[in-house]
Amino acid sequence: MARCSSESRAKAFLAVLTSLQPVVARLNRDNIRWEEPEARPKDEEENGVDVVARPLGEGKLLVFQVTRVDPDPRLWSDLANMGFAEKTYPSVGDVADALRGAIFKKRNRPQKDIILGLNGTQLPIGLPAVRAAFETRHGQWVRTLQFDEIWVIESFFDEPWTYRLFPVSG
Repeated sequence: MARCSSESRAKAFLAVLTSLQPVVARLNRDNIRWEEPEARPKDEEENGVDVVARPLGEGKLLVFQVTRVDPDPRLWSDLANMGFAEKTYPSVGDVADALRGAIFKKRNRPQKDIILGLNGTQLPIGLPAVRAAFETRHGQWVRTLQFDEIWVIESFFDEPWTYRLFPVSG
């Protein structure tokens, strides 16, 4: 059972931005460095981009699309209204399926050159068993998509952490 703590949408998105910082740090490779991630300006037209990290000097702009792992309106309503919410996943396979569902929602959105961030803030979905179950159940399917990478972005008690779901490394 996952128990969520109280967060406003703005605070939750700030947690996502904070959680993307380690992603950017982990992607700082090949002598290319990026600035801290920032939200797409609200006055820009929606184009499938939620967050960007600009290169310091030469390099490619990092472009992120972020989506919730669990879009259940009741879960988020309970969180907003009562300050907590609970979600039960019967098995790690069900959690892997929830990750696939979040990715599936974005199948008709731009994918090329985009890093997809799965916002699992306050949901305990980052277990190695979940990653293994995802690869077993959905690995072949996810490789048919064109996202550069897919990361799970989480924050527990204001501690951000992330892991790359795709491509599988090591």
